[in-house]
Amino acid sequence: MKEKAKALAIKTANQAKETLDLECKECRKKFTNRKAYFRHSRRHFIKKCVCDICGKEFSTLDSLSHHQRGLHNEIKPYSCEECGKSFNFHHSYKLHKQKHSGSRPYKCDHCGKSYLTSSHLKAHQTAVHSQLKKDKFICSICGKAFNYQNSLKTHLMIHSGERPHKCEICQKGFVSRQALRTHETSYHVTSKDFKCDVCKKFYKSEMLLNVHKRRHTTDVSRFMCDICGRQFMFKSNLESHKYVHQEGRPFSCDTCGKSFKCMSSLYTHQYTHKQDTPFKCKICGKGFKTKNCCKAHERRHSAEKSFICSTCGSCFPDKGGLSKHVRTIHNPQKHFVCKLCNKVGTRADNMRTHVKSH
Repeated sequence: MKEKAKALAIKTANQAKETLDLECKECRKKFTNRKAYFRHSRRHFIKKCVCDICGKEFSTLDSLSHHQRGLHNEIKPYSCEECGKSFNFHHSYKLHKQKHSGSRPYKCDHCGKSYLTSSHLKAHQTAVHSQLKKDKFICSICGKAFNYQNSLKTHLMIHSGERPHKCEICQKGFVSRQALRTHETSYHVTSKDFKCDVCKKFYKSEMLLNVHKRRHTTDVSRFMCDICGRQFMFKSNLESHKYVHQEGRPFSCDTCGKSFKCMSSLYTHQYTHKQDTPFKCKICGKGFKTKNCCKAHERRHSAEKSFICSTCGSCFPDKGGLSKHVRTIHNPQKHFVCKLCNKVGTRADNMRTHVKSH
């Protein structure tokens, strides 16, 4: 019996000594047991997917694709027809559409207040109804709660429009250094190796090139509005566009009584009744609620028109003006002709009104 116990003790001691000598051959990290050693070693042999734009590594192609679409995509295929805002992802686009429809499906059980997303509801409950709110840093504007004061300071820049971190190349501002670094690696890298064989334009990644190539296909505008004839690349864009033609304006301003078709338009209008205009025009002194509105106004003073029509050479101060010009002037497929007087129009509903005048 003593012999067996002695042999077992020697074996256990040898195993313990062996485990102390386990060292990773790749990084020289040491381990005290085999299980931890083998689990660590596998990490060195997992095939990593590297973003060719910023160099960040991912464990799957799906996570890499999601990263590139979210941070490095110059083309945002999902556009809101109400306000023109564009999105990389369909789920972000659908969430944005709810702002226009006035839908707020997440309701607080305590006070009945409704919110657009579950995260907004959670922030409200934490800020207003939770006992933990004493330990949180709460945004006084939207009620969102943060664990750290610095996080709250960064968040408040979203409301104020402050962008302290400036890009030295294009002067665009950002709320954080990380956002600035992402911008610089995404838009100011010198290498553009992916070339479109149709228009010879270069892109920084194969994914961006493939999205761009869709614009050269024959069915790029296969979704047409049956009211005005406007065409869209995506069905979701057409569905959003149809809100423009709906009758009635259910959203009314409590201050002046003006009505709007969607909630977001009402929100934008209500800003006109507020006295706070922190962004002043450097030329005439007019005040604006947001920095973007102020910049757009200042461009009108300088007559800066950097968007040029490739067909006739007309210049426009913004991309929206150029797009409208091309759509209405240079696209005969979208023209509607009056059979009585041969007048040409760009919208079916306007043409129907014109025909009635005869």
